[in-house]
Amino acid sequence: MNEQIGSTIDDARRPVADKLHDAAESVRQKAQRLPGGEKIADAVQGAAGKLESSANYLQSHDSREMLQDVWRFIKRHPAQALLVAGALGFLIARSLRSD
Repeated sequence: MNEQIGSTIDDARRPVADKLHDAAESVRQKAQRLPGGEKIADAVQGAAGKLESSANYLQSHDSREMLQDVWRFIKRHPAQALLVAGALGFLIARSLRSD
């Protein structure tokens, strides 16, 4: 990986992880006040847990390790990786298209 790109990713990891931690805490606090009972609260708590896990992953892995994880995922799940790549390409094309 290009060292400059890796450095840029590594510099952004901490602020992004901090934002994810903040979002998880905010979601947890709001989960208790949501209508819909315990099932809804549990689902929202689960989402907050995923945000927290993502933040922890970003804090504990550098750009090189993240890239290795991406390649492992692609090798294990090529069809899903192709679908994700196609969806991302579609979204990028839509965002760049002027109406």
